Amino acid sequence: DQDPPMPSGTILSCDLPESSDFGWYSCEINAEFGLNGEYLVCIYSTNGTGTDNLYEINTESGETSTGFSCPVVDADECTSLGTGNPFIKIKQAEYSKKLRGAIDFSAWSTGIEYIEDLGAVGSTLAELNVIANPVSTVCPGAECIVELKFIANNSGEFTLSDVVIQSSIAGVGKTSRVFYDLESASELIASVGGVPIPANATIEIPLSIFNLTAPKPALSSTNQGYIEVTFNGKEANASFSVGGVALSPSTAAGMAAETRTALNALSSATGDTRLALKILGKDGDITAALSELGNISTDSDTQAARDRIKALRDNLPKEVMFGSSIRDFQLIEPGDITPDIAPESEKESVYFMQEKAQVKVSASSFTIKNFAGATARYALIKKEITAKSPMAKVDIYEVIDKSVADASSDIMFEQAPDSVVKADPIVKWFQPELSTGAKIEKNYVVRSEFDVGIDKVKTIIVPSSEEGIPACEGEDCGAEEASCGDKICTSILEDSVTCPEDCTSKTPWGTIIAIIIVALLLFVYVGFYRGKYSLWHMLKRKKPFAAPAELESVKDFIRSSREKKMDDSVIKTKLLEKGWKDSQVKFAFGEMDWEKKVKAAEKPAQDTSPVKEYIQTALSRGLSKEKILTNLTEKGWDREIVERELKLK
Repeated sequence: DQDPPMPSGTILSCDLPESSDFGWYSCEINAEFGLNGEYLVCIYSTNGTGTDNLYEINTESGETSTGFSCPVVDADECTSLGTGNPFIKIKQAEYSKKLRGAIDFSAWSTGIEYIEDLGAVGSTLAELNVIANPVSTVCPGAECIVELKFIANNSGEFTLSDVVIQSSIAGVGKTSRVFYDLESASELIASVGGVPIPANATIEIPLSIFNLTAPKPALSSTNQGYIEVTFNGKEANASFSVGGVALSPSTAAGMAAETRTALNALSSATGDTRLALKILGKDGDITAALSELGNISTDSDTQAARDRIKALRDNLPKEVMFGSSIRDFQLIEPGDITPDIAPESEKESVYFMQEKAQVKVSASSFTIKNFAGATARYALIKKEITAKSPMAKVDIYEVIDKSVADASSDIMFEQAPDSVVKADPIVKWFQPELSTGAKIEKNYVVRSEFDVGIDKVKTIIVPSSEEGIPACEGEDCGAEEASCGDKICTSILEDSVTCPEDCTSKTPWGTIIAIIIVALLLFVYVGFYRGKYSLWHMLKRKKPFAAPAELESVKDFIRSSREKKMDDSVIKTKLLEKGWKDSQVKFAFGEMDWEKKVKAAEKPAQDTSPVKEYIQTALSRGLSKEKILTNLTEKGWDREIVERELKLK
């Protein structure tokens, strides 16, 4: 007898064929979930009588006493047989993954909380919370996959050991120690755009969002198409047709359609394309052509209509194609300040004035193709000038190298310059005021078969000669402005001979008074002062060197040692070791320090902000300090200043 009683209930089943003949018969049971337990298979007959052994079953092929003869009626147990044949064949299940060792539970797809909580991390649990009657809640059908959800109330790691899952369904007990990593994805759309979808909702989805490409039909024909959508057991379908009619570009209607399409695309262009067309004056031509195109009748294909469209569009742009582009911040060098921009006496001050503004420059090449098929290559130059400090009454010069344009007439400006300084070309605009942070743009187009280098177009800011009136040019410059007797000595046109009223030199009282004060101080110093560093004291004091050559020898040693980055204390020690006295060493150091101070006093203070900005920009672009030092010294900057800013000293 068996204990417990014979299992009952059905999870999976198959129908064995009914036959009165003895023989081998079979049916298959396919399970999509794991089966485990002592009593897995039950034979049940709905039409048998008595205690006939309708079927024998055997659960283990290697044993001879595991067969059972199951009664049909009047009993609830199967009788064990002494021998039997293995009639049940079991195929191993196929799984994509198997839980072996450590696993990241955060990567699991969490389902219904069959296991609700593992409690505190690190605790040992004897029993897990489970949902009662999981068949009705988790497994609504005959097949079932139970999902386990592990939850931690705080951060940490799960360690699972000796995990057993037990369940009882319809009186049948199940036990399993085997778990599998489950990957599942819901086929249901729960929300659209964050808005929950209620049950039985209808959603309309336009086909345009799928970016479908229909087969290209033959001209003047129609292709039929069919589309079918299947989702979550639901199905929808629709048919569609795609037709195409081509207009020959040689007909009036075809020419008009081609022209309108191209011009509409250009008229709605943005960015550099729009700016280039505007500077070239093509935007107005395009608008006028589109308007005129509407007045041409293309209902009948006449030669007159075709000729009219051809004359209208031949010289208009059909395509604008941009190529390479270069963008950078402008760097002005002293050599860029030519006599055409500022006289030699003002060159240095004009050079340092460039630090009051930042100029961003870009040069973009582009090609225009017209309807006649001809192409022309251009370059779009854009300048964005940003004031770093306030400026008033300045002239903005644009110096364009002859490799870019032969003359100013070859350049199309967005804003016409106030004057042409030189046709070579140099132009300028007057700017009455620029506040800190203010930006202005100077854009223009040049005809160029080659890419334009941004170092070939320079923007230079110069103090204006007049309040908005450009400096006069030509041989008769200023002839009407020089007026004798206006108390202004007009340079070149007036002097002490031609206009003594305005140009006769006056007594320089300020200079005379300054000379008298200096003379008095010198007299007091020489005649009365007898303290340290007085003339009398210095004449009386003996120098520690017997001859000037000895002093120069020590100074040369100090100078060469300093160039080798040797510390002064080390230099002093070496001089003492060579036999020089301490007083001689101190005197030589003092002489050199005094010469350095005198040299610094004689040299006017120089604004080093251009050096600092160049160094910062060059370092950000990966230039070495040695290369930066070479570049700046070649540009005329003092080596000592550059080394100091580079922290090389």
